[in-house]
Amino acid sequence: MSDPADLRPWTLTLDEFDGLFGPLQPVDGWYPNEEYTFQFAGRRYGVGFGWGLFVGIDRLPDTQE
Repeated sequence: MSDPADLRPWTLTLDEFDGLFGPLQPVDGWYPNEEYTFQFAGRRYGVGFGWGLFVGIDRLPDTQE
């Protein structure tokens, strides 16, 4: 997959997504909703899950260190 932002909502579970793009770093969560960040192909993304299913993704801005 060239860009995880091309995924459609509700197509993967949290475990499946982590297997493809992990490791996922937890950011926030209030069951049943969870948010994570991860790196893929040199880019940083934020991803959300509801009831353990993928619901959305955003490419996060690059940060200067």
